[in-house]
Amino acid sequence: MGGPPGGGLRRETLLPGYFFFGEEEFLAEEFVEELAAALADPSGGEFRLARMDLDETKWRDIVDTARTAPFLFEPWRAIVVRVPERKTGGDRGAARRAAGEEGKGTKYLSSLDQKILRGYFADPPLRTVVVVLRAGRYRRDDPIVRFFQSLPKTALSITEMKRLTEYRLMQRADAKARSLGKTLTEGARKRLFELIGQDLRLMMNEVAKLAVYVGDKKGIDEADVDQATAGQRAYQAYDLDDALAAADFARGAAVINDLFAEGERSEVIVGRLAAFFRSLLAARTWLGEKSRTRDEV
Repeated sequence: MGGPPGGGLRRETLLPGYFFFGEEEFLAEEFVEELAAALADPSGGEFRLARMDLDETKWRDIVDTARTAPFLFEPWRAIVVRVPERKTGGDRGAARRAAGEEGKGTKYLSSLDQKILRGYFADPPLRTVVVVLRAGRYRRDDPIVRFFQSLPKTALSITEMKRLTEYRLMQRADAKARSLGKTLTEGARKRLFELIGQDLRLMMNEVAKLAVYVGDKKGIDEADVDQATAGQRAYQAYDLDDALAAADFARGAAVINDLFAEGERSEVIVGRLAAFFRSLLAARTWLGEKSRTRDEV
């Protein structure tokens, strides 16, 4: 499957369409940013992308918009279409035929939608780029992925957004640090991966924060990561313990929301909650058995 062009996008080599699917959504976001920069007016000014969501807009309306000539002072049009993520256990009958001849279709890609899209990419308008993003986990027989894979490769680029391996992820982290005038020590790289895992977006954000945190120092080491990144997570985790101990569920929910926003893995949060309730149960057991006093608990 051919991915989007590497080494920087150029207007003269852009395809009419780009389809991204998979878990590492940040890769598509980087591509969209690069696309907007490539289409921006060289004299200055920001290129305006049209963003549409299939929860709110039909494919027919998206194609109609794509076929409408851009405004006089905007010779290019770019549309980013988001396919809502599939809910776990939902849409069980969705893996129906969606390649070759028009299949029966799914919630976000009916048989009529398939016909409209095939017609569009068979004769796409000039100076219009449509980027379709299907983020999240997907099945091997996902009908939307299969349908877009069946379209002409001369009109559409397909990119699977796989989670990066530790090696590739830390290459990206090193590159981000260098772009900010910093370097990462081996210890810093290992510690960052331990704390963040394979989340590319969060890794880039953390490296940017660390570059500010260390100030004039050129190198970012393991101690910096422990103080700036791990320290913040630890503070939030203890704040969660305090909220649970005070039975302040609104505050606890807010802390959990912040942890998720920072990219904390769900299993870590569940583990923290489980540890708190295990401690609570143990304390109640000790008091019930009178094996310990309240002061000891």
